[in-house]
Amino acid sequence: MQRYWLVAVAFFIILLAVFANRQLPQQGAAPTDQKGAATEESKLEDDSSDEESLKEEESEEAVASNEHIVLLEPAPKTLVPSPFAVRGQARGIPGNMLSVRIVNKDGSAAVSLTAAVRGGDEKTFGTFEIKNLSYTFTNGEEKMLEIFAVGEKGEELYKLVVPLKFTLVE
Repeated sequence: MQRYWLVAVAFFIILLAVFANRQLPQQGAAPTDQKGAATEESKLEDDSSDEESLKEEESEEAVASNEHIVLLEPAPKTLVPSPFAVRGQARGIPGNMLSVRIVNKDGSAAVSLTAAVRGGDEKTFGTFEIKNLSYTFTNGEEKMLEIFAVGEKGEELYKLVVPLKFTLVE
């Protein structure tokens, strides 16, 4: 009889510990709204490490992608102000460097930059970001955003092309 009570008490303690653990907020977790999204205030106050931001970025929706490059922002065919951010993920990129270009309708490059891919390898995605890509655009100007890797012979690999419409910055 005594064994049953010990087993029952042990089971109750384990159950209580599991339940209490689920109720406690994770240490350092950002406050969320009713849908579970981080609130604006918590985003401003968040001084999270690179590892936490990688986990956060992995949960974001891709707006365009191919086998090697996933674009998280800006979304295709959206109105984009200048400056704007280009963020995404990539894998299997030679030298862990991507080229990012804004291309005019005539095919000439308006802006050409490079972005380092942090983390990742042939099988896992790393992240890339250009925080303030800036250019003086005219109102409603349509251009293409191209993101690609450069091969050993200078060839463009894994090119992802996204149409964008830029807004005038006043």
